[in-house]
Amino acid sequence: MNKEIEALSLDELEKIREKLFQLGLLTRDADLSNKIYEVIDLVEKKMEAKKHARTNQGNC
Repeated sequence: MNKEIEALSLDELEKIREKLFQLGLLTRDADLSNKIYEVIDLVEKKMEAKKHARTNQGNC
């Protein structure tokens, strides 16, 4: 699954983050909401890593 995540573009990751955020707002189940926000955090970390990698490529 990690290879599939690595293959996602920043735009795709942003869309996933937005959809997860919408789901987090809609659910009333606290445990589910917490899990959704944990996944959002992971997606945001992956986005930052991709942005950082892109910046480093431009500096080489």
